[in-house]
Amino acid sequence: MTQHSREGGAMLSDDQLDRILFDDLLTCKQVCAFFGGIDASTLYRGIATGRYPAPIKVGANTSRWFSSEVEAALAAMIARRPGQ
Repeated sequence: MTQHSREGGAMLSDDQLDRILFDDLLTCKQVCAFFGGIDASTLYRGIATGRYPAPIKVGANTSRWFSSEVEAALAAMIARRPGQ
């Protein structure tokens, strides 16, 4: 596995670098809509309990979510349904 250096000396794996380069970043509004129109406060409560993925900070007052993590969270919810 190749390691890539970035600012601050942190190392990224190939998978992490691919995610950063090729995965869509979603806003809070988009994530809430993806989960059926939930409220932002519901999203953040769910993040605290592990139901929804945590965002990444892309600025002082800006958070975004990787679309692949949001999709994986929904897939996990579907897999946990009774009878699945």
